[in-house]
This record gives sequence, structure tokens and C-alpha cells, in this order.
Amino acid sequence: MLRTTTLFATLALAAACGTASREMAASAAAPMTEEAMMKRMQELGTPGAAHKLLDPTVGTFNVTVHMWNAPGAPEQVSHGTEVSEWIWDGRFVKSKFEGDMGGQPFQGGGITGFDNSSGKYQGFWVDSMGTMMMPIATGTADASGKVLTFSRNYVDPMSGTPMTTREVVTIADKDHHTFEWYQPGPDGKEYKMMRIEYVRAK
Repeated sequence: MLRTTTLFATLALAAACGTASREMAASAAAPMTEEAMMKRMQELGTPGAAHKLLDPTVGTFNVTVHMWNAPGAPEQVSHGTEVSEWIWDGRFVKSKFEGDMGGQPFQGGGITGFDNSSGKYQGFWVDSMGTMMMPIATGTADASGKVLTFSRNYVDPMSGTPMTTREVVTIADKDHHTFEWYQPGPDGKEYKMMRIEYVRAK
């Protein structure tokens, strides 16, 4: 009798689990209504608090660039001006840099934003020293909202090998922020290749 009762209980549990699984699968496969889709699209497309964290990086800044071509290499210093502005109703920050690099005129630009869907900050860059578009970097903010850390994967155009960089934006206040770029050195250990200091001009 005990075996029979156990058997019936097992079969009932299996049937219940099967029914629940089918209901979950049907629910997952059910298409969203047009109303639900529009609501979700609106949520994903609306700038929020994460976007506002980028406010201190918007404006016109005097820029000082410090570079080290290899660990222990002599520091190279250059200067320029960057103008950054919100575009598309606060969805993205568009930046344009003009200055010098290695004694030559240099221009660059990029776009930074926050993707509501992935919950990540994103940014890309192009400049006058090359023909490649730097692949998108993705990152997060720390608890203070003042340190944004990004990671970027790309193929180093000089060596032709895959590379992962770490890029850190630190916001001191509304008039000062920095950008630091870390990458693997010849020994594979990370070193700081670049530090950019921004001081608000207006």
C-alpha cells in the first residue's frame, strides 16, 4: 500500500511539474502586447539618474595629456581643448577634442552614454591618427557615482594581437575630472599608458 501511495504521489508530482513547465514555456513564448512593447521601449529610451552622472563631463575643458609608450618610458605631455555636450535630449554625451600629439595637430571625438537595457555605460572613440573606430567600451559606476570603470576589447593595430584595456573616469567635482588608460605591457602586466586631466574653461 505504501509503495502504491508513493507511486501515485510521484506520478502526481511529475504531472504537476510538467504542467507548470508547459505553462511557463507558453508564458515565455507569448508575444508582448503592443501596449506592453511601447511601454518597455519608452522605459529603455528614457534618460535617468545614471545618465545624469555624466553631467560634470559636459562643457568646455582645458586638457593636459600625459602618455607613456611603455612601462618606465619617458613621459610625453601634450595639451588641447575638449568640448562636450548632451545630444538627443540627454541620452548621450558627444565630445570633440582638438590639440596636439607628438608635436602634430590632433583631433578626436567620441560618444558616451548609459544603456538602460544592459545597465552599462558605453563609449566609443575615433581620431585623426588612424582609420579605425575604437570598439565600444562598457563599464559601470562605483557606489559614489564618481568613478566609472570601463573595459574594451580590440586588436592592437601595432602588434595585430588581441588586447583588453581598463579605462577609468574619475570625477573630482563639476570642474575637474580625469581619464586613465591601462593596458598590458611587454611582460603582460598592466601599466598606465595615459592620464588625461580636464579643467573646466567654461
